[in-house]
Amino acid sequence: MNRYPIIVICIFIFVCATAYAQDDVTFTFISPDNQDFSGYFATIQLGDAVQKVVLHNSQHTLPLIDGPYTVDITLDSFDTPTPDYYGSKSIVVPSDVEVSFFMYPIGYLQGTVVDMEGNLVPSARIQFTCYSSITVEFPYTSDAAGFFSVPQIPIGRCTVVASSRNVAGREDIEIRRGEDTSVEIVLGQNIDTSFSTFKVLLWGFIVFAILIVFISSLLRRQTQKKKIVLHHERQLKERKQEESREKETVSKQIRVLLQTLSEKERVVVTFLLEHDNIRSQAQIRHATHIPRTSIARILQTLERKKIITIKKDGKMVSVKLTNLFLGSK
Repeated sequence: MNRYPIIVICIFIFVCATAYAQDDVTFTFISPDNQDFSGYFATIQLGDAVQKVVLHNSQHTLPLIDGPYTVDITLDSFDTPTPDYYGSKSIVVPSDVEVSFFMYPIGYLQGTVVDMEGNLVPSARIQFTCYSSITVEFPYTSDAAGFFSVPQIPIGRCTVVASSRNVAGREDIEIRRGEDTSVEIVLGQNIDTSFSTFKVLLWGFIVFAILIVFISSLLRRQTQKKKIVLHHERQLKERKQEESREKETVSKQIRVLLQTLSEKERVVVTFLLEHDNIRSQAQIRHATHIPRTSIARILQTLERKKIITIKKDGKMVSVKLTNLFLGSK
């Protein structure tokens, strides 16, 4: 009896099962105001895939195939007209199966840019000044009809400045969670785009006067500064000698610790040592040519060994050598 087809089929089934291995990933939603998200409508986006679900509590579990993901989540209360919270995070399955997901309170902003006569101004330049911990994609200009909108704008005070053809306008607004805020920016303030000869001469005289005062002050204090410089040079020399001795001791400690690491772990740590002890996960992966899934496991192992710390902020993953490993106080 020919067993070859049976062996091929078994191998094929094994490969398929391995390639599509799944894990249950539980997201725990956290907000600055400790909001209970029971009854909130969640929109979860993983690449091109989107899932929409009503939450029963502040957690939600998804079955995900092993691999890296960038997860964007919007939470919307049925009591408010627009989404209330937004968060974004990069995860790697199966490494991340219990994920604390920080949700930032947001609102919705829509506005128009008009001239003094109330006519809409298309393609006006717009600048936003908002204070937030999240990255927001603000529009740079109004659209062809003079409108603009920011769907996920952080709550708090914002200043919006618009300008077009040497005129400008600004408005201060307050963004509230889950609320639709409207603003109209009127272009009515002239922008002076030219400097007169008088202004140039005036500024030149001011700069010249400042230079004269500065140079005179330097000459008067030259003798005192020589003494101070000599004193500082002695202190600096002593400090450098002490730092040199400390660095020699730390260098020996680092070399010993590197010998205890695997080859790939040593490559990652050496790269960080050569680049100011801190880099992003993406920079490490591109520089070392270590696959995405492998680099995540290596970084977690180094973190458990207290050699590095990993800080995640939205889509950004920062990796830094610990003071314990570097021998710093």
